[in-house]
Amino acid sequence: MEWKNLYRGFAMGVSDVVPGVSGGTIAVLLGFYDQLIAAINNVFSKKWKESILFLIPIVLGMGAAIYSLSHLMKWLLANHSQPTYYFFVGLIIGVLPFLFRESDAKNTFQWYHYALMLIGIILILALPVNPTESPIITDRSMSTYILLLFSGMIASAAMILPGISGSFIMLVIGVYSTIMHAVSELEIPVIIVVGSGIAIGIITMSKIIHYFLKHYRHATFALIIGLVIGSIFVIFPGFASTISSFILCLIVFVLGLFTAYLLGKVEY
Repeated sequence: MEWKNLYRGFAMGVSDVVPGVSGGTIAVLLGFYDQLIAAINNVFSKKWKESILFLIPIVLGMGAAIYSLSHLMKWLLANHSQPTYYFFVGLIIGVLPFLFRESDAKNTFQWYHYALMLIGIILILALPVNPTESPIITDRSMSTYILLLFSGMIASAAMILPGISGSFIMLVIGVYSTIMHAVSELEIPVIIVVGSGIAIGIITMSKIIHYFLKHYRHATFALIIGLVIGSIFVIFPGFASTISSFILCLIVFVLGLFTAYLLGKVEY
């Protein structure tokens, strides 16, 4: 069992708490995205034991991060949202050199790869830029559970795709508050339904991504790079209005870049 996956999962969990930041992006930065997709893809194969042993520390790390830091991130976003998002903008921009290096873009990219990058950017920008948090859904009818099931599927599929945040997708759909409330209140039926949707979405999307990474690796990375670039525009909180806030945002932006550099050095 690879226990270094604990901190990898923890880093992914921290990012997944923030709408607009993808756990898949962090997996790419840490250099184990291919392994992650392959492990998920092999859960129901002859390599299931190896895959599960690989994934358990990641799941534990993500759970620990979400449980321990969700309140902190909620407070930061409520009270210091602009510098917090500047940190993540710096982090995401810091990911890009690793993506270009992983894809060997300098030697392999042709015109259609850049076209795919543009498509990725457009796909992200097509999402609502400022989705509003919807009220908690109190109705527990069959239609609500179906909505929550499909929301889990869509959000989790986005969660492992670099550049798209699962929590952001939940905000767009309008179930983010409902799901977070259910988790905090341990509303088991909702948790089971959403959890089932998440499992289905992750397994399904991992098979798709695994196929394209295997057969169209450079094209897939070109699209992923576009998605990551597009996510920068999605979470960009605007320019600072005062000198002091500008300096603070600049500092945390550089800190985000440096964090990406350090994380990349740890793995590479």
